[in-house]
Amino acid sequence: MSVLPIVGLNRNTLEMSGTALRQKSSPLDAGNSLVMSQAQQLIQDMFETMYSTPWGGVGLAAPQVGVLWRLAIVDADRFADKLKSEKRAPFVLINPEITDTSEEKEIDREACLSLSFWAGKVERSRRILVKYIDHLNNECNLEAEGYLARVIQHEIDHLDGIIYADRLGDYSKLFAGVLPGIRERDTTLARLYPEVKSTTR
Repeated sequence: MSVLPIVGLNRNTLEMSGTALRQKSSPLDAGNSLVMSQAQQLIQDMFETMYSTPWGGVGLAAPQVGVLWRLAIVDADRFADKLKSEKRAPFVLINPEITDTSEEKEIDREACLSLSFWAGKVERSRRILVKYIDHLNNECNLEAEGYLARVIQHEIDHLDGIIYADRLGDYSKLFAGVLPGIRERDTTLARLYPEVKSTTR
């Protein structure tokens, strides 16, 4: 497993089109065993990368590590106080597609590992339905609400070349903010891949 460099923007370069963050990602061919084998390695590296960042993080999309695949990881229970009753294990979204959204919206704070030290108040649908393929190549459907729905929408935006700051309408609405501290790194990789020894301390 490897820690990958995270593609970043700063407040002065948010409109840059030359990075993976500003390009639309391509679907993975889930029927291709070689592609899926490569995806499995990337997934492991992405979890390792997310847990190694000093700012924390509850999700990471493949474009954030320079790979233009429609793939993201989510571990929203790292900040369990945000989740209340919707706590769930970390999971992988391959070729995710939001199939329904609620009319009810919520505005809440968001930050991003690719836009360190900044945050913004973003409006998102409170509830979504999303279909995707998991890390075992199973077709899945998930109804998510609140914070979990927000995290998933944030990561899917990355797959379309959108960052949360774009949804503010005005970049001047960004404010200085650091992601809160996280608990000690856990055994997520061991839960997803029992055959892999976790390097978590």
